[in-house]
Amino acid sequence: MQLHKEKEIEQHKKAEKALRNSEAMYRTLLFNVPQKIFYKDVNSVYVLCSESYARDLNLNPSEIKGKTDYDFFSKKLAEKYRVDDKKVIQSGRIEEVEEMYIKDKEEFTVKTIKAPVKDDKGNVIGILGIFWDITSRKKAEEVLRTSEAQLSNAVKMARLGPWEYDVEKDIFTFNDAFYAALHTTVEQVGGYTMSSADYAKRFLHPEDVYIVGEENRKAIESDDPNYNRQLEHRVIFPNGEVGYITVRFFIVKDRTGRTVATYGVNQDITERKQAEENLKAAYEKLKQTQQQLIQSSKMAAMGQLAAGISHELNQPLTGIKGFAQVISMDLDEKHPLKKDLDKIIEQADRMGAIIKNVCFFSRKSDFILKKINICEPLEKALALLSQQLTVHDISINKVIAENLPEIQGDPNQLQQVYINLITNAYDAINSRLELKGGQISIKVFLSDDRQNIEIVFEDNGPGMSKTVLENIFNPFFTTKSPGGGMGLGLSIVYRIIENHKGSINVESKEGEGTIVRMRLPVATE
Repeated sequence: MQLHKEKEIEQHKKAEKALRNSEAMYRTLLFNVPQKIFYKDVNSVYVLCSESYARDLNLNPSEIKGKTDYDFFSKKLAEKYRVDDKKVIQSGRIEEVEEMYIKDKEEFTVKTIKAPVKDDKGNVIGILGIFWDITSRKKAEEVLRTSEAQLSNAVKMARLGPWEYDVEKDIFTFNDAFYAALHTTVEQVGGYTMSSADYAKRFLHPEDVYIVGEENRKAIESDDPNYNRQLEHRVIFPNGEVGYITVRFFIVKDRTGRTVATYGVNQDITERKQAEENLKAAYEKLKQTQQQLIQSSKMAAMGQLAAGISHELNQPLTGIKGFAQVISMDLDEKHPLKKDLDKIIEQADRMGAIIKNVCFFSRKSDFILKKINICEPLEKALALLSQQLTVHDISINKVIAENLPEIQGDPNQLQQVYINLITNAYDAINSRLELKGGQISIKVFLSDDRQNIEIVFEDNGPGMSKTVLENIFNPFFTTKSPGGGMGLGLSIVYRIIENHKGSINVESKEGEGTIVRMRLPVATE
């Protein structure tokens, strides 16, 4: 009999100790999280509340404990809160409410989440509530509302889910709010407790298991009784999608200073992360569009300049060449001035070719556009350059998709594009003296949206520096030695692709070759 009584006393002490630890855990949690939090019993009597919640009522937490909503709010509002409490207790489910109230003659909008607190048997023993002022956000929504999708993204609220980990038993304890944050329910999981290994296997992203475990270990081993750290990591939702969670860690120590439990709050930030990624992608697209507009402006300005320059130079140059030809024809082949005059004629022809290329920029759209197979001008360009490539041991690797739709284009101008790109790759490969046997890869395929044909040229040449890459489409910019080129090749390519309503960009790093990507729209009816 005496032994049985001693055992009861020991169990009673353990229960009291567990209760003290639990109270300490919730008290620390309530005082540290930024949201306004309260905890009521099943009779809607306040047991605990956060300082921010009490401060909203111009009170201290101790002045709220043991009272009801009737002590702080109007009868109408208090009755509404009592109805909401009963709904949570009876259904055993989380309830969300968005409502307005007036304080100091000012109108506020608040968002409230009430979650049932259950014992080990699943019986509701209290209500955990979280609410915060969303007045500013609601006003912003009214101003920024442009579509139903935007509104949906703006008003969606990240879920909060508290958890507790028993260090000695290696057991996690969760509640419905925690499972809601992970897009699941206790019915799907099968209970409110599980081991750390089961939790990691069921929810954590495989690559983040270690960092979460390390953070929990640091919390357990910490000497700081006010330990408070936050970690962001990935999870796997039940539907297989990857989500993002922020988790804040706290600890509970016994009288000896040993950590007996860790606990905290999980918050689903998946939508925020996705919004950040979408914003980043939109920024990159905007940046690329801006660069294209700048380049187009340069080319337009160059076109206007070219029209004036070519007109002013072409006439005197024609006269110089004509007079030189007339004098040359009157001289004997052995005359000492004959060679000089032929040189003048030769250089005049070269200047004429330069002016002809410059004149290209003054034309906006004098192409002969028709429906064509994009690969036909490519094959003609390769046929023209095949002997030159073979002699220098440069191989062509073609990967061309089948049944490609036609585009609206000028075959002669596109052939010029291909010749320029292949020649540039050929010159780049030849500049690498240590390279034996170059490679040029050409891929042609339909874009994922099936609206464009994509053409990709890739070579294993020396690549380009960042400075060179930024200037390659500028007229008269060249890295070749004097006499090796005028620096108009890629400028002309850019203009041709632009006039075909397509796009072109170049990727390159020193020592890693060059990739040219072009997109040309598919012909429409």
